[in-house]
Amino acid sequence: MIADTCGEMFRKNIDEIMKMSASGLLDMHPRVRYEALTSLGLLLTELAPDAQKKYHDQLIMVILKMMNDEQLIKLRTQATSAMVNFVRGLIDEEAY
Repeated sequence: MIADTCGEMFRKNIDEIMKMSASGLLDMHPRVRYEALTSLGLLLTELAPDAQKKYHDQLIMVILKMMNDEQLIKLRTQATSAMVNFVRGLIDEEAY
């Protein structure tokens, strides 16, 4: 809901927002990682395709690693969802 109404502000501060969201991906606690993936997925939808183009080199490897190596199925599923949002943001841009 916040991302919908603050999209323009988020685009202006994309570096800080993506850094804050992605910082939780490497946290020790699974709940923090889960929420970071949730946040990242929403941001990748709202900030598409700018976020995908600017941060692909940093995000792809981390998300893929979580999809493959994460022990908790909820986190693997959430990582897969974030990857879907990442790809969808690129596909939607090409459609226009």
